[in-house]
Amino acid sequence: MAGSSATSIRQEWKFPAFGMPKAAQLVRRLARQELALWGIPPDQGDSAVTALNELVTNAIDHNPNRRFWVSLSYTPPTPTTTPSPRAVLLIEVSDQHLDPPVRRATDQLSESGRGLHMVTNLANDWGYRYQPDEAGTIWKIVWAALHISPPATTQPPAPIHPASTGTTR
Repeated sequence: MAGSSATSIRQEWKFPAFGMPKAAQLVRRLARQELALWGIPPDQGDSAVTALNELVTNAIDHNPNRRFWVSLSYTPPTPTTTPSPRAVLLIEVSDQHLDPPVRRATDQLSESGRGLHMVTNLANDWGYRYQPDEAGTIWKIVWAALHISPPATTQPPAPIHPASTGTTR
């Protein structure tokens, strides 16, 4: 949505996914579309989708039953005394693999293990928690929070010379 600004109301999107070969691709595409509908600037949406992709990949690779949920929620900035209020985009990926996520040591030749390092660099904060569903099944929820800058408001440039406004005194 070119020229649109991020929404001023809280938004939420949830998607049940399964560890099929194309699940990560589908989640990325749907999340990117949802973030665009919310007016998230493309560069910040790209960072969010990259972090989401890493969390989804972990859920697919480490989850025995390959079932997982993806949740995105956007909380608009609140008026504060800070000069640049930030909105928060919360990414959550839930699965039933209960081992905690671990950032592994990697080197230049490592073929895996960089996902949580990327999430750490892209997100303002990340972590995990456990939560039961209505049936009592325990889910691990790995989350990442990204601060989203509200888009700059576009105002017409101020006239350089008073005569350029077409008014006379």
